[in-house]
Amino acid sequence: MLKVYGVVRADLLLGTTELVRIPASVAHRAGGQIVADADVSVVVLADHDLVNSDTWPWREKSQGYVLASSAPVSLLKNHLRGIRRLQDEEGRLRAWPWFDPRYLRLALSALEGPALKALFGPIACFGLLHEGELELIEPDGHLARFRSVS
Repeated sequence: MLKVYGVVRADLLLGTTELVRIPASVAHRAGGQIVADADVSVVVLADHDLVNSDTWPWREKSQGYVLASSAPVSLLKNHLRGIRRLQDEEGRLRAWPWFDPRYLRLALSALEGPALKALFGPIACFGLLHEGELELIEPDGHLARFRSVS
């Protein structure tokens, strides 16, 4: 059975108990402007929250995202901790702002094949706001399928 979780920087969470907190592993900024890692909260949400961003319990709805997974929480937590680094063109693992939906969307639209499969891991779909619309992103063969639900 799919469960819905919210993923957001811990400092943006409002009045909801964290299921898991993933502490930052690096404390630097990429390019001086973009936070490459931060403390991130994972919270359990109601099933309808996958398609209803009005109920997401964090400030600035565009700064977090939801995901659906049937994996045990421990596996999901380990997967999220593992995606904090992506391989660059030269094969080096680099920190990236995986908790920021803008960068997650870029990664999901740029990756394909095994790299995309690794990013999804046990996650059935991601839901995030893009240009004011709620968008679900699901694996579809070697590519990600983007579908507006607003």
